[in-house]
Amino acid sequence: MQNLKILGLILVIASNVFAQEAETRVKSTIEEVIVYQKNARILRKAKANIPAGKSELVLEQLSQKILINSIQVKLSNKNVALVSAVPRVNYLKQTEASERYQTISDSIQLFERALRALALDQKVVQITKKTLLDNNPLGSSKKEGFTVEEVKKVMEFKRKELAALEKELLELDYKRRELQQKEAMLRRQLNVLSNARSKPSGEIVLQLQAAAQVATDIEVVYVVTNAGWRPLYDLKSEGVGKPLELVYKAHVYQSTGFDWEQIKLSLSSSDPSLSHDRPILNPLKLNLLASHYKAKKKKGNTYIQYQGSGNVVLDEEFIRNNPQRNLTGIIASGATVNSVDKGEAINSNGSRSASNDIYINGAPIIGVQEVVVDDIILNFDNEDLLANGNHTIEFDLALLQDIPSDGEKHIVEVKRHEMEVNYEYHIVPKIDKGAFLLAKITNYGQYNLLSGNANIFFEGVYLGQSYLNSKSTMDTLLLSLGRDEKISVKREKLKSVRKENGSLTKERLGFEISVRNNKSESIDINVLDQIPVSKNKELEIKLLESTGAIFYAPYGSLRWRKTLKPNLTEKLKFEYEVKYPKGRGVSKVNG
Repeated sequence: MQNLKILGLILVIASNVFAQEAETRVKSTIEEVIVYQKNARILRKAKANIPAGKSELVLEQLSQKILINSIQVKLSNKNVALVSAVPRVNYLKQTEASERYQTISDSIQLFERALRALALDQKVVQITKKTLLDNNPLGSSKKEGFTVEEVKKVMEFKRKELAALEKELLELDYKRRELQQKEAMLRRQLNVLSNARSKPSGEIVLQLQAAAQVATDIEVVYVVTNAGWRPLYDLKSEGVGKPLELVYKAHVYQSTGFDWEQIKLSLSSSDPSLSHDRPILNPLKLNLLASHYKAKKKKGNTYIQYQGSGNVVLDEEFIRNNPQRNLTGIIASGATVNSVDKGEAINSNGSRSASNDIYINGAPIIGVQEVVVDDIILNFDNEDLLANGNHTIEFDLALLQDIPSDGEKHIVEVKRHEMEVNYEYHIVPKIDKGAFLLAKITNYGQYNLLSGNANIFFEGVYLGQSYLNSKSTMDTLLLSLGRDEKISVKREKLKSVRKENGSLTKERLGFEISVRNNKSESIDINVLDQIPVSKNKELEIKLLESTGAIFYAPYGSLRWRKTLKPNLTEKLKFEYEVKYPKGRGVSKVNG
């Protein structure tokens, strides 16, 4: 009896851990979500009656992934003052995803129990069947002979009983398979929710002050982790000369612990975790080196490569106006750390004692994952830079959305665009005999494109997947629409001629390219090829014939741009001469 009293007291204490005298618990609903490429901003609304004086209001059943500095609270009643808003974790209440996990887990246990009971039923029927077969009344009887009628009755009885038992076994087997299939489906769903197992929910505790008892509407905004989105595109063209339809989609995922059901959803390219402090230029001071140094200069940048030992080179350094980036690997040698980032050289000189931070150019680098001494390796993550600078792009989706908290990618449609494009076939027969259709889009900045994968559809056929690169600095965005088998391409080597003249050897080489248009409309083609480029002044290479190609000598590149009419073949020929000293060999060139 005493133990029961103690148990009852424990249960009362546990049920009132978060229910202090002045505490009011309120449930809220998600009204709007802005999903960033990493993290998400959630707007919740609630209604509450606030007592006079000081009180605590607990917004319960929230995600425990809330960033503490992101919480904002708005009260509609001006007679209520907000003193503080503090998040906390409630280990006695689970998230919706955890509750769903537990429900599925309980269902699996019920199926396991049903399967065990079914196995017992099958065993009983099998024993009954064996008993029926093992016991033969005709053979065990002391009676010496049986009439035909008696034998018929025994056999008919056994036949009916065995048929009934076999039918029962068959039905039990069908039922077993059905239960096993349903159990397997539940287990697969349980694996999807494995991350939500026993996850406690979060809460926000509001300290309030009111002169009298009042009612108020509450809006709370906060940012959570474990959510994000990535762009995805469908590119559809009905044929050359027709507009290109671009379907802008997004992969949205979240595992915040609570489902987003019928909510207003927006997608943003910004990152709320980035610093918004203005960059500041400090004086750039130089000092003389105490040992040998070598100065190097690159376009737009000057840096000093330090060799040997000596004094600190830079007292203070210039900090470029670049976005802060995560440093995934740094390997240093001596007191200087060098990194090369797209042609720019950055030196970090000197040391900082009693510090665990890494500094490059006087600026702290966040997220260091590797520090190794002896070599130099720097990797920066710039994958989320936008096509039009670093400004924020935001999309408001027209329809209400459902995004469950399962961590899976869910596709939502963002926008549709019909774009006027120019089509051109890109042909490099030396490497590939295929003709690759390119869609060239000008003024693409108006579409707010981000880099991402694109599914390609041409003339109603799915061609595969390509990558849309919005980071290009070119005025025209090129989209690859894949191969077109209706364009035939051949590249044939012409007969080479070799002559020796005095101390020189001359060779004449060439190729003929044939492009046939088997389509019913005219097409624009861009054909690329090349001749070798000399690396030795004694080796001379001269273009002799190119059928009107644009020739760029430093690279030896040839380009033909032609309009090819239906069912016609265009032949492009080029020849070049190689001249070198007699008796000397020339390295083999592929093509």
